[in-house]
Amino acid sequence: MPCIAIFAAVLFPVFAQARFAAKLTMSLSNTKQIGLGQLMYAADHDERFCPAETWEDKVLPYAKNASLLVDPTSEPAGRSAYAMNDAASLAKQVWINDQDRTVLMFASTDPGPSAHGGASLLRVITGDQAIVGFADGSAKKLRGAASRESLIWEITRKDN
Repeated sequence: MPCIAIFAAVLFPVFAQARFAAKLTMSLSNTKQIGLGQLMYAADHDERFCPAETWEDKVLPYAKNASLLVDPTSEPAGRSAYAMNDAASLAKQVWINDQDRTVLMFASTDPGPSAHGGASLLRVITGDQAIVGFADGSAKKLRGAASRESLIWEITRKDN
């Protein structure tokens, strides 16, 4: 019997880490799907991204899955915790030079519906990780402050 207790004591933390890694992967996938919904919305609306104040309502018909809007890594569990970069609100894709570094969506510290804002709301998960979706439709799990410093949060309007 003591052998089972020792075995359980060793395995439970491993299972907890694996469960959290799965939640992190799911959050990354959700961010990517929301970003792709944004790109589909833009394709139907003169290449403009959604208005930040109503992005959830605008993206949901394209994403077709309301559960994508709930971040599995958020606390308390089950709260929506994704946000749209305010600078991307109604911006045209052609205005963005570095689409693979320009933030469109991100895991946020603001858990409200259609949350939006800037870099100050970027949620750091487990000490040094952040989930970010980009204007090109990609999403990444970023580690460390140096990788987050390379993010572009501003979009300059171009008349075209």
